[in-house]
Amino acid sequence: PVTIVDCGLVKTLETEISSPVPDLGNVGGTVWPSVAPLVLERVRQSRTTLVFVNNRAQAERMAGRVNNLANEEIAQPYHGSLARERRLMLEQRLKAGELRALVTTSSLELGIDIGSVDLVIQLQSPKRVSAALQRVGRAGHTLGATSRGVFVPTFRDDALEILSVVDAMREGDVEPTRVVQNPLDALAQVIVAAASVDDWKADDLFALVRASYPYHRLQRAAFDETLAMLAGKYPADVAAALEAKVIWDRVAGTVSAPRASRMAAVISGGTIPDRGLYAVTLPDRTRLGELDEEFVHETRIGDVFQLGSSTWRVGSIEHDRVIVTPAPGSPARMPFWHGEYGARSAHLTERVGNLRRALDAARDRAALDALMAHYDADEATVVSMVEYVHQQKAATGVVPDERTLLLEHFRDETGSVRVVLHAPFGGRVTAPWGMAIAQRVREALGERARKGEEGEIDVQVQTTDDGIMIRMPDLGGPVPLGAFLGVPPAEAERRVLEEVGTTSLFGARFRMNAARALLLARGNPRRRMPLWLQRLKSLDLLQAVREFPSFPVLVETYREVLQEAFDMPALARVLGDLEEGKIVVRTAATEIPSPFAASLQFGFVMDWMYGDDAPRAERRAAMLSLDRALLQGLTGQEAPEDTTLAAIEEVLAARRGTAPGRRARSADELSILIDRAGDLTRAEAGARVATAEEGVTGEPLNELLASRRAIEIPVPTANGSEWRVILTEIHPRYAAAF
Repeated sequence: PVTIVDCGLVKTLETEISSPVPDLGNVGGTVWPSVAPLVLERVRQSRTTLVFVNNRAQAERMAGRVNNLANEEIAQPYHGSLARERRLMLEQRLKAGELRALVTTSSLELGIDIGSVDLVIQLQSPKRVSAALQRVGRAGHTLGATSRGVFVPTFRDDALEILSVVDAMREGDVEPTRVVQNPLDALAQVIVAAASVDDWKADDLFALVRASYPYHRLQRAAFDETLAMLAGKYPADVAAALEAKVIWDRVAGTVSAPRASRMAAVISGGTIPDRGLYAVTLPDRTRLGELDEEFVHETRIGDVFQLGSSTWRVGSIEHDRVIVTPAPGSPARMPFWHGEYGARSAHLTERVGNLRRALDAARDRAALDALMAHYDADEATVVSMVEYVHQQKAATGVVPDERTLLLEHFRDETGSVRVVLHAPFGGRVTAPWGMAIAQRVREALGERARKGEEGEIDVQVQTTDDGIMIRMPDLGGPVPLGAFLGVPPAEAERRVLEEVGTTSLFGARFRMNAARALLLARGNPRRRMPLWLQRLKSLDLLQAVREFPSFPVLVETYREVLQEAFDMPALARVLGDLEEGKIVVRTAATEIPSPFAASLQFGFVMDWMYGDDAPRAERRAAMLSLDRALLQGLTGQEAPEDTTLAAIEEVLAARRGTAPGRRARSADELSILIDRAGDLTRAEAGARVATAEEGVTGEPLNELLASRRAIEIPVPTANGSEWRVILTEIHPRYAAAF
């Protein structure tokens, strides 16, 4: 039994929303030069301050701006790409009062001991109510003290979101916490780690896993499929990553692991994905932090960059590290790190709608004062929001919210059609919805193109927390608005499943999941594996397993994308409400993008600004492989047949297990080779047994036959029946075949 004790103490929150400029709709270029003075003023009014930002590059920039403005070291950046020793030093300096502020990412959300904090400043929306509470809660972290937080919006949509987050914070309306259920990638790692330490009965291992809450509903079929994957069920000849990691004796019901598996579990273990970062060190190997791989590829020896509010000159670039020396006073580049976009939770949708309706209804000073008092926002923020919403209504006749959606269409500078569905349900809903709509639009335009004998129709889609933008070519007919409407929940799910497997999101998640499942081993623990090489290995594996729908890591990737990256239940509710008429859709044709559509338009431009000019058909053609032997024959060159055949034979010998150093040293290793081959004669099996010099133990073939893990059966051949060795567990297949 569980008893919940209410201590009766409610933590006091004191929040404030402060705009860095008089009008967020007219910032005059960039807003950040106006943010720094606001941050500096608040830092000087407090003894210790935490300034939270949403990415590491922003932490570096803001700390630099504040220090330059103050003409002294008043703030330092703090994020996960700084060395652990430097982060510890910054924590101690803040705790001792030597440093006034830290500009940090989510790294300091958790309960790291940094002493008392007087004030928390949040730059831009934290996206989630739980993150906002966690961050503001770092201030006044003592009994009876007040937690004080200042939220600083940098653009109008950001301000709308911040007001909704703060409103939910005060009422304790936090997003529900959901524990991940049945992650098969982590399960694979647990199985390999457990089997590498002790031999297990499969039933006992399943019972152990089921005792953990994330797996308390795990089905035996999913467990067995994951175990079979690790035991070499899938052909390793199509991808080396599929080689057996454990030995599953189905006759005895035992699970064990070869010696290499323990090393794989130690070197490649863990759940945090490897992002291929370069270490930054001094010449004496003192670690300073980490840099993104792409930033390093754009960096040359002699370049100067900023890290931790200090400037460093690149002395050399090695395969896994960048060696630097101090370069005080030199002009420096700002590094960047690639990270995932944080989407707003659908949990905030109703509050965003309520706020939009309240802003639309504000017509006098009393209404402005009421909004300022309710949301603890300054006048500049509220006035900017009211003007923003009123401009939207003037442009389209309606302010879209969770009850009334707006379908807006207009033409861009090239004459192409753009359709914007204003739907403030959060990015985890609009992203899959956008996929389904884009597929329907392609089909609708494809019909029209076939009638006009046009080529393939290309449709681009852009989604944000507040809507979906589709760009399509002008085919001369009416805009296919019907493709946006009337999508049943079942059809949307089917279309998302068809589309998502070809996206970069799916590829990235598959790479991370395969690494967690120990299918993409890191190799040498002392050497960094480049991210581009990880991507290539992951792509090879993904292509190899696409034909196996029950491959556990493939299934896990679909689960992760549909449940964690996307919110399919919320999308189903929205589509269901549209079918039932609980949500209505208005349409509007505009000459130029409406104020709400302008932010979507800006995001679309940013996505394509750095795209290359290669036509999409040419990009696909570039992926085609080239038959070099055929080319050499056509151009009159002698094809290296003997060399090629010798290389093929060498590879085959290694795969078969007949090459020196690849032969089986134990019965367990021989069972893997027999399983790979299917069936072998005694002579062929004997050729796969290691010699005494190679470390063979006992007589592997006789041990397999004596334990009945392998049996001999007559197999029909072209020369009559022949006795061949197979694993006992696959006998039913042979019995059915012959």
